[in-house]
Amino acid sequence: METKRLFTIGEIAAIKGMTVKALRFYEKIGLLKPCHIDPFTRYRYYSIEQFIYLDIIKASRAMDISPKALKEVVDTQEMNELIRFLAAQKKRAERKIEEMRRSIRNMEEVERAIKAASDSLSRHGVYVKNLPERNVITLAFPDKTSTEDAIIGFSSFDRIIEENRLTNTYEAGVLFRYDETAGAQPDRLFNAVRIHEDTDPSILSVLPAGDYVCTCYSISTAAEHMMLLTGYLQENGLQPQLILQVELLNNIFSIESSCFEMQILI
Repeated sequence: METKRLFTIGEIAAIKGMTVKALRFYEKIGLLKPCHIDPFTRYRYYSIEQFIYLDIIKASRAMDISPKALKEVVDTQEMNELIRFLAAQKKRAERKIEEMRRSIRNMEEVERAIKAASDSLSRHGVYVKNLPERNVITLAFPDKTSTEDAIIGFSSFDRIIEENRLTNTYEAGVLFRYDETAGAQPDRLFNAVRIHEDTDPSILSVLPAGDYVCTCYSISTAAEHMMLLTGYLQENGLQPQLILQVELLNNIFSIESSCFEMQILI
């Protein structure tokens, strides 16, 4: 059976998933010319040998390579130049894919944090949660405790996370030091992260897994809930091993509705 060797512009568009408009544009700029134009009908025909060329153009467009940039390489008529160009574009595409994967991971962490906040806020009074080990990066608690200073402090985590290619879990807050005389005192800001195999361990601290006594509160109900928490610990003879305040991702649209969860490792 004889293999069909010429295809109309409409057939090429259907076979390769391109538009006729795009194929006409590629012809106009000299990137892809039909192998034959009927002198009477002016119909354009493409050969089966041009299919690979079409695949290169389609793949390049999918990677946001401009047709004009590809044409500059094609015009050299040098196969080695084309190989170098495609290899460079492949690396660029791989970087973009990794960036997209990181963005997807970030969105997944935002979703997880919102669901975790909803779960915590559905509880009442004092409750116990078994929490897994958490990797965190920490910064010194600011000398000043204004809202602006806190925002500046927490924003510093973004740079550290970006530089070390970590994934933000959007679980952040304040670590407290505790002694029987002074009680709980703010000590460090923290931001929990997910790490990779090459993460420098020197930048990390670890919050141990275990049972944490918790309570949720807003700024207006903080005093009430701290009394409940203190009473629970005293009644049950529990000694705090670690104290942290986590800002809940309950409503990113309103600062006034901020809620927190106090977690005390027992």
